[in-house]
Amino acid sequence: MTENSNPLNKYFRQPNIYVTLPSGASYPPHVLTPAQSGEIGIQPMTAKDEIRFKTPDALMNGEGVVEVIQSCVPQIKDAWQVKSYDLDTLLIAIRIATYGETMDFTFTVPGANEKVTHSQNLPAVLDQIKGTTIESEITLDDGLKIVYGEKQFSEDISSLNKSEKIELAGNLTSGVPIKTPVFDGASESEISAMLKQAGFN
Repeated sequence: MTENSNPLNKYFRQPNIYVTLPSGASYPPHVLTPAQSGEIGIQPMTAKDEIRFKTPDALMNGEGVVEVIQSCVPQIKDAWQVKSYDLDTLLIAIRIATYGETMDFTFTVPGANEKVTHSQNLPAVLDQIKGTTIESEITLDDGLKIVYGEKQFSEDISSLNKSEKIELAGNLTSGVPIKTPVFDGASESEISAMLKQAGFN
């Protein structure tokens, strides 16, 4: 086995922090290359990454955030596919790896016109996120269990109260509604040919 003798090795970016994702890194290999430890290595931002965060258009369409994540987290191959609750962990970890464990906020107190600075301990925020359980199912009092995709559950279902959950379950008693285009998979020319064959001009 040959040793890598590149004299620039010590100048390459190295992970400054390792985190575990709330989802448990349950992604296909084309999205995330898993580590045996289950942890994700986070490298600090480069000057180019910081410029991306200051480009409004790239931030508005998400391209800047995706490029920074893929630059700072080499294990992630397709950041577009990362779940929203994992993004919080990644972005906070990138901030820690680049600028340190605290983040200062300066704001004006309403009514007092007094400026106040507050320091947020970012590792404590990561610990709080780590303690969150991600659920994608609800169980009614009679034991009926309804399972949803994680995105739909977090956006539409997790905030429902008991009566709303019962109403939702009632809506599903005759089956799960599925909507597809009427001519799904058929091209316009194929539809025209079939109509002509059926005697319609």
